[in-house]
Amino acid sequence: MRSLTLVLLWVTGMSHGQIISLSQLSGRTPIHSQCQYLADENHELTLEDILTDSMQGQFREAPEEVLNYGEYGPTLWLKIEVAAPTDQVSQPWVLEVAYPFLGYGLFYSRQPDGTWLQAQAGSEIPFDSITNRSPAHIFLLPSPPEETATYYLKIGSRRGGVIQGSIFLTPEGAYRDYAERKHLYLGAFFGALLIMLVYNLFLAVSVRSVTYLLYCLFLGFHLVNRMALMGYLSYLTEGWFSNGPVVSFTLRAYYLAATFFAIRFLRTRRTMPRWHTVIMAFVAIQVVFLLLYFISGPHPLFIVMVPPVCIVLLISGVIALRRGRKEAKYYLAGWTLFLIGLIVYAGKTMGVFPATEFIEYVTLPAVLLEVLMFSFALADRINVYRFEKQEAQARALDIATQKENLLAEQNALLEQGVKTRTQELQKANDLMRNQQEELIAQNERLQQQQEEIEAINQNLEYTVVQRTRKIAEAHQQIVDFAFMNAHELRGPLARVLGLNYLMKLGAVPPGEVPEILAKIDESAEEMDQVVKKITRRLEKSEVLNRGKERP
Repeated sequence: MRSLTLVLLWVTGMSHGQIISLSQLSGRTPIHSQCQYLADENHELTLEDILTDSMQGQFREAPEEVLNYGEYGPTLWLKIEVAAPTDQVSQPWVLEVAYPFLGYGLFYSRQPDGTWLQAQAGSEIPFDSITNRSPAHIFLLPSPPEETATYYLKIGSRRGGVIQGSIFLTPEGAYRDYAERKHLYLGAFFGALLIMLVYNLFLAVSVRSVTYLLYCLFLGFHLVNRMALMGYLSYLTEGWFSNGPVVSFTLRAYYLAATFFAIRFLRTRRTMPRWHTVIMAFVAIQVVFLLLYFISGPHPLFIVMVPPVCIVLLISGVIALRRGRKEAKYYLAGWTLFLIGLIVYAGKTMGVFPATEFIEYVTLPAVLLEVLMFSFALADRINVYRFEKQEAQARALDIATQKENLLAEQNALLEQGVKTRTQELQKANDLMRNQQEELIAQNERLQQQQEEIEAINQNLEYTVVQRTRKIAEAHQQIVDFAFMNAHELRGPLARVLGLNYLMKLGAVPPGEVPEILAKIDESAEEMDQVVKKITRRLEKSEVLNRGKERP
């Protein structure tokens, strides 16, 4: 762009620029096409260099209606020749460089004593050093003391950047009227944006909506961007914030917030997953440009990203509308109006449209309408949510009623079941109680029997001991009886048997028979005593008694 412009400057010829007749000016008039230009590629020329004949011969006429030198253009020297008014009262004039991003502008006017007076303006000039402090870059141009006067304006940027805009020359009184109208328009515009910001911020806090918060960020960045773009930010903060860097940052943040707002508002992840991937790619690119801004300053290629981002967001609205999202119609209308305003403003900046007040401020109603449409979209979405919520509540109430009826039926069945089960359990409990009582009775009987058995066992042991003792005594008696039978009874019986045997053999002489018989009687008597003795002992013993007791 810069090389093409320089070639155009060269091929337009060596002719001198037109002399601007102040008598023919009747308001805020663009004069760029009536000036002569000299491009300082190396940014080294001074006023003394410009005043030399060699440099004067290098001035060329402007090929365009506006300044348009693209990114990182040269430092420009503008030669302005003015003819004094012949039929008007002498009055000061205002020279305005209508380019908010102007790095610096040095205006040189020749004094009656032949010296050159320098006035300065621009975002790179310290606020206290600006000659005429105003939201716009202006220089006071006194009425030429002679028939014609020549002025020089040096514009450029120490950081480099776009040189693009218009130069206006306006009578001081007319400029005051224009400035008042401008302040009124912009004050109403900024006030409306601020009111919308505060209102939506209140809604964001009230409803705790991330979508509303993103919309507030979008609105806030837009407000600050417009204030810096119109030159008011640095003017109101007395130089604390420079318009150029703030515009660069807020422009990037503004489109990034707008993209995230579109993602949340249109629910692109759920309603258009494939297109959501495209949007996220643009988000990544915007984040890269934002990081580059903090690392190395504003990158010139970002401006190329603005139209595609706007188109992507516009297409997102179309897709959402086609897929039945009613609130997307307001979103789509807002972006459409904004794009129309942006196209008209860009056309004015590039000289396609005339630099009138209407064209200059056409973006203001477009932005307000965009903000309004977005607010309508959010409000419509809230209404949709409210309607959906009411429907959901009605469905929930119906479901709750059905659940309540079902629960009542289930409770009735459950109650009947519980009652039946309780009766069954009661019967089972009674049966178990009876069984328990029976078991207790059986247990008592078993315990009683156990006690009896224990008592019997104890008595049996005693009985066994006693009987054992008695058996031992009986045994001893039997032994004694056997002893008596063997010894006391056997002796007399043996003598009787022996004497009887001798008599049977006839071995006893007849004369000894009486003696033998006497011996037999004596032994029989002895046996009778022994038998009586045994009988008495047996009568005393339990053995005999038990024998008598048995049947």
